[in-house]
Amino acid sequence: MSGRESSQRLWVSGRVRALLAVLMALSMLVTLVISAYAAGNGGAATAAQEPVATDTICVKGSVINFDETPLGDPDYWTIRYAPYVNGELDEATEIRTDANGEFKVESGLSVGLWNFEIVIDPNSGWEGVTPTFFDVPLSYGRDKCVEIRFKLRRPVPVIVTKIDDDHNPLSGWVIRAEPGRGNWFATPVEKTTDNNGEAIFRLTEGPWVFKEKAPSGVHYSPVIPTTGVQTLDVEWQGIGSDGKPIPQYL
Repeated sequence: MSGRESSQRLWVSGRVRALLAVLMALSMLVTLVISAYAAGNGGAATAAQEPVATDTICVKGSVINFDETPLGDPDYWTIRYAPYVNGELDEATEIRTDANGEFKVESGLSVGLWNFEIVIDPNSGWEGVTPTFFDVPLSYGRDKCVEIRFKLRRPVPVIVTKIDDDHNPLSGWVIRAEPGRGNWFATPVEKTTDNNGEAIFRLTEGPWVFKEKAPSGVHYSPVIPTTGVQTLDVEWQGIGSDGKPIPQYL
């Protein structure tokens, strides 16, 4: 055998061995990929993964004042919640808010439509800004609690009396109450004085500015105050013996 023939055979043999090594490596790689796919599908390469529902079914809520501040200690609120069964509300369960005016229902809930309600003492003076009861749908697929809130206010009666310099009541005057500095969540209100010269407002707590406007054709000069403008810090006065909120006067 010549040197050239021996060299050619060695070259061919080396190429064959290299090709076999590549084929073996590919075979091993395919096996690993199939095994990994099967493991990711519960051990079977053709099995489809079933959807798994999250188990987070809870409701987190709060009670706040008209100005967005929490209504907590010393006020504690009762929240009632109940599911709908065959279109009718079932028996309700109750929970109390904490010192921050918050509550959280973490057990006893199920998928479906629920009703939540805040219990308000009719003699407390509080009333809803937002609805005091509403429906809440609960379903799978959430990783956080459903969040709800109740927004309340406690209006204070404010009675403004308009008189002339002889203390006779003046009717037909328009009294305008405008929110004072920092009273961001209130809006202006206008009332007209009655035959007793009174304009009766229901205002939220905070600073208010009162202005007056005479009936058409009436000319006047303010006596007290000379500007015709007055201010009042409206504050809750409590409930009177008649069961109604105690008014402030101006």
